[in-house]
Amino acid sequence: MRPFTFPQRATEAAASALAASGSDRRDFLTRVAAFGAAFAARPLSSMLRPDPALANHCGDPGCETGYSTFCCTLTGGKNECPGGTAVGGWWYAFVSGSTCPGGVRCYIDCVGDCDSCDDCMCAHDPPWRRMCCNQGYTNCGRGGHLRCRIVRCENPGLLWPECTITATTDEATCSHTAACLGDAKCA
Repeated sequence: MRPFTFPQRATEAAASALAASGSDRRDFLTRVAAFGAAFAARPLSSMLRPDPALANHCGDPGCETGYSTFCCTLTGGKNECPGGTAVGGWWYAFVSGSTCPGGVRCYIDCVGDCDSCDDCMCAHDPPWRRMCCNQGYTNCGRGGHLRCRIVRCENPGLLWPECTITATTDEATCSHTAACLGDAKCA
């Protein structure tokens, strides 16, 4: 019989706590991913602040929504990361086949070109989403403040070698779009 190791104990303790709290695996993975993104961007404050990791962003610039703007509103309609930024991470949502043929739409964070929280503002196109305020996912190896986000119907792990092929889902974003991207419908 193999000895019971610390990782096994930690895993079983986490599983027991998860089951007792009524949370599911998706909730747990979302929290872990959010903490990882917050920790990569602001290691000390993410451990010391009482706020949840998902709230780790710059102040509220008074935008219509708390989500980041789409890059096409900043790049003359081009669905790509603007100069001075790079792919930082991604997530996905299930959408209709008319939005993406495979039924999955990937949202990719473009990070960089934001020096500090002082750059946090609302983009100048409806629906007035944030720019340089939110912390991005880091499953493409780079963290930081989100300048904006792009969308693809292909897995970013197959498009950018620095990205993982797996990510978390955020169904609240399935209908997010901008005039320069066209309609998006949830599955």
